[in-house]
Amino acid sequence: VMRELLVFVALLLVAAVTWYATNSASSIYLGEPDPIGTDEPDLYGKNIELSQFNADGSLHYRLLATTIRQYKQQELTQLTSPNLHLANSEQQPWDIQSKRGAIRKQTNLQGVIEDMVSLIDDVHMVRNHPEHGLITMRSQALDIFPDRQYAETDQAVIVETNVGSTEAGGMRVDLESGQLQLSSGPELRVHTIVLPEQIKKS
Repeated sequence: VMRELLVFVALLLVAAVTWYATNSASSIYLGEPDPIGTDEPDLYGKNIELSQFNADGSLHYRLLATTIRQYKQQELTQLTSPNLHLANSEQQPWDIQSKRGAIRKQTNLQGVIEDMVSLIDDVHMVRNHPEHGLITMRSQALDIFPDRQYAETDQAVIVETNVGSTEAGGMRVDLESGQLQLSSGPELRVHTIVLPEQIKKS
């Protein structure tokens, strides 16, 4: 009887270990793989320059990065110190940089697949307007859609011009025309500070 009891307990232990291993493996398999860490990139490079041109041969945008890691399965490209030069046939170009970034494919509301360049951590966006002078925008995150000449963020943003500075909780930018749409956030309303010399001029 004792021998049969030991065999029964042993079978229970084997069943319990098998169930635990199977369920643990399933939970790991079903989880989204993290591109940063154990997964090796399909493509890796240093000091990379990527350029895209318009149909007429003119430059659409140029992207520089200290390092680039591409993961085909996730359709993700990770960037270190990205610097995006976004050309414009009608206006002055935008120069946008940050400490980190990523390029993903996404389907927009019209059902068109497009590139989305997400810049993260200390984002600086600069344009030298021929009439209004230098305009600088700073935020911790910015999503850019080069094909549509459009950018947006739901993070706090500071916009600085030769007239003054404006803080807002979010921003949408038509990169072709340069028109801004600033929005208030949960903890930050749109707030503008005008430089003293501008007040004297008015």
